[in-house]
Amino acid sequence: MINLPTVPKDKTALVTGGSEGIGKSIVDSLIAVGNRVIIVDKKDIKSEETRGNANVLFIKSDLMHTENCQRIVEEPVDRFHCIDILINNAGFQFVSPLEQFPEEVFRNMINLMVVTPFALSKLSIPLMKERGWGRIVNIASIHGIVASPFKAGYITAKHALVGLTKAISSESAPYGITCNAIAPFYVNTNLITDQVRAQASAWGTSEDRVIEDVLLKNSPVKRLIEPHEIASLAMYLCSDESSAINGAVLPIDHGYTSQ
Repeated sequence: MINLPTVPKDKTALVTGGSEGIGKSIVDSLIAVGNRVIIVDKKDIKSEETRGNANVLFIKSDLMHTENCQRIVEEPVDRFHCIDILINNAGFQFVSPLEQFPEEVFRNMINLMVVTPFALSKLSIPLMKERGWGRIVNIASIHGIVASPFKAGYITAKHALVGLTKAISSESAPYGITCNAIAPFYVNTNLITDQVRAQASAWGTSEDRVIEDVLLKNSPVKRLIEPHEIASLAMYLCSDESSAINGAVLPIDHGYTSQ
């Protein structure tokens, strides 16, 4: 008999960048199966389903300021007493030739997409160890596997996040905790909209041409990935059935990185 994977109910999940896009899709999926969710974002949540929900806690915070991480973990623990699932999703893109790439932006990208996931994992793992179960899912990117022009900060951060995933997995495995990374191709979110606009400026071309001639040029399938496709894999990685998957970097990319 085949057991279909399901995320255990009555878990507490912390999702960064959870107000829109991939993060919101993961949040909605976790809530739908009966979990408590902490949404951390610098943007306000828009979903009516999460407003006034006793099982949802929203923390407004700019995660580029890593000193906020202690409060981000302490506040939900005071309310829900644990963190079982950590989804490190928050990120942003900046497109520029290397010689014009601002050092401050580079540092902010490293803080948000590497230092903050490190700090939140460091603070959450002891709570997971107490319960003998935990799931950490890092939303990386195909740019944690391969590179492309004008994205030095993002590529560096996502490669580092992949390395962090592997480091955490090797330490946490004996305690029933897994840590994996999802590496999506271009996803249909506001992040891509902003990136297309920036690349159009950098390449001196139209936004439509960027999508067709740059983003999808070498893709075996000529479409963007949808957020719910990322959420579906994240949910599987948070299930009991995924317990043997640890330290993996799983592309969702139409086969882009296998070429």
